[in-house]
Amino acid sequence: MSAIVVLIFLCSQIQTSSTPQTNSLEIEKIVAVVNNQPILKTDIIWNLALDPKVSNGELFLAETQQQMLERLIDQKLLLQEAKGLPAVEPTEAEVAQAIAKLIELFPSEAFFYDRIASVGLTKNALQDIIRSRLIILNFIDFRFRAFATVSETEIVNYYEKFLLPRLPSKEARPMQTAERDLIEKILIEEQVSNATESYIDELRQQAEIIIIE
Repeated sequence: MSAIVVLIFLCSQIQTSSTPQTNSLEIEKIVAVVNNQPILKTDIIWNLALDPKVSNGELFLAETQQQMLERLIDQKLLLQEAKGLPAVEPTEAEVAQAIAKLIELFPSEAFFYDRIASVGLTKNALQDIIRSRLIILNFIDFRFRAFATVSETEIVNYYEKFLLPRLPSKEARPMQTAERDLIEKILIEEQVSNATESYIDELRQQAEIIIIE
């Protein structure tokens, strides 16, 4: 607990420092501590700026920031679990590729970089965020996806219940290979998602999480 107190104390000293840069100081404050590791207001704003579904006007909404904080707590817990596993560390090429794919979700590359610059997100910090996200995804693959299995019965049941009724022809027909592969992928993703959510719930119960108003 003493480590947490020190973190909060140090942050408070920064926030009350006599400087005219009020907005910058507000962003830098600690908003939560997860197992002695802080989450800053900066983390919330930066991750929201990287979400193409969040408009510029929503970046500073309390509800939007609270939702992102909950996501960042989950990410922090998973990162802590992934620490020390070399197999989950992404390469620089993988980080660059992930950034390129993220930029494609925005109107243009110029729009993307203008947006992150407006909240003080540097390219180095961007790489750190994307690297952390890839570590989490690799950890999930390592921890859950590698062991996810779907039976043929589950695939057939999904086909008959969800896909077959939507086909133009009401006549029953054998499942196509492409349809089977798609259903298998859907069911595996559901299985991995459910396992990850349950795992996060367990981590939250065991963790020391402090939300700072």
